[in-house]
Amino acid sequence: MPLSNAPACHSDMVPPPRRIRLSLVVSILLGVLCGSAFTGDLSDELLNGRTVREWVRLLSSDDRGERISAIEAIADLGAEAKAIEKPIRVASGDPSWYVRVRAVQLLAAVGAPDSVTAILKALDDPEPEVRSTAAQELRRARVGAASAVEGLARLSRDTESSVRSAAAIGLGEYYGEGGAETLLRLTDDGDPRVRYIAMARLAEVGGGAASLDAARRHTEDSDLAVRVVSAGLLWRSLGEGESIVRTLRLGLDAPDPQSRRAALRAISRRPRDSAVFVPLIWRLARASDDYTRLEAIRALGAITRDDLSRCAAVLELDRDRWAPARVAVLDVLRGSAAGCLISEARIRGHLGDADMSVRLAAVRLLQSRWPPQPPECEAIITALTDPERDCRERALEVAMERRELEPELVAGLGAMLQREPSFRLRRMCDAILRRGASPGPRTPAESPHSRARRSVR
Repeated sequence: MPLSNAPACHSDMVPPPRRIRLSLVVSILLGVLCGSAFTGDLSDELLNGRTVREWVRLLSSDDRGERISAIEAIADLGAEAKAIEKPIRVASGDPSWYVRVRAVQLLAAVGAPDSVTAILKALDDPEPEVRSTAAQELRRARVGAASAVEGLARLSRDTESSVRSAAAIGLGEYYGEGGAETLLRLTDDGDPRVRYIAMARLAEVGGGAASLDAARRHTEDSDLAVRVVSAGLLWRSLGEGESIVRTLRLGLDAPDPQSRRAALRAISRRPRDSAVFVPLIWRLARASDDYTRLEAIRALGAITRDDLSRCAAVLELDRDRWAPARVAVLDVLRGSAAGCLISEARIRGHLGDADMSVRLAAVRLLQSRWPPQPPECEAIITALTDPERDCRERALEVAMERRELEPELVAGLGAMLQREPSFRLRRMCDAILRRGASPGPRTPAESPHSRARRSVR
């Protein structure tokens, strides 16, 4: 979603680099000293304007809206919610199915033994959304294979196709631990969506001879998307074959986005043999469907990774009308060995993009290949004040990778530490300030908000 309302980066927002102001010194000192506010007791920590203690009290409110607000606020704690696990377990039995869903997700992040019991119980919840969520959170909750596979086997016979699809996703996590038989059975489900997801999970986990047999059988499926994802599994495992290539071409030419994306993902998994598909992928990189273009750009990135001429051609897609597609182009260049030969000036042009996420992607690419420059620092500082939480989080992740923390950036981080409503972002900010400059890029911890939930479009 475009962040066109992001505040502009004016000179009065960024202290001048040479004449250090008193406000800059104060912000730096605050940034260094405020880490002591984080202690083992979270009761008085602020979450969106209230303390953790106050939010926990609201979990038992008679007002459904207050309980939803409370569980949403507490979700910001992520794994650190272990300190208040008991009231969250109580919330997993809330009358509101939405509160129960969020409680299950939080308990999975906590991963304590009592949490596991509550998540297994959620597999039998009367609400399909809760059952589906529990099925997909079992591995993250560290549920043992025997209990997980038994529960997922029950859900594989659920009357709701969405729940059977979630069971297929969960079974993929336990494929080598007893989940294979049930997942293979779901490839013959009566609903094509369930068959598609089951085959897609097999394509992700491999699965050996049994999964190849299922893929061969489903290359004749009545549903094109199922045929394409099955051909993709064979393509990844066996490589080129006339019938496989023909089916993948059909997928790339298909009118439905699901088949096109399935073909693009399959091709990306075996890029060294995928040159035959490049002309079709280039056409899809200019398609009307946003997500198809996104997958096409990623596929081109995998195929052209070390080819300078083709890598330069991918750069021509950086004027796409959709911001996530422009971000994908910059990410492709960052992951390419040939990307270092791309024009620095062209990349710097994206620091003026209307969308904050594109500007941050440009900063990430620039600081991975060239010496730091003031405009990049200014872009990060501006993003730290963005009203969108996800944008501020991305800015912190980019700051984590920065090779040096300029005084202005330290000041911006110190100011953020004082005003940021999100507990987790305050923790990230504090960690960056404590760590200081680093000789090389750093990898940020996974976020419960940005972690891509395992799903198949």
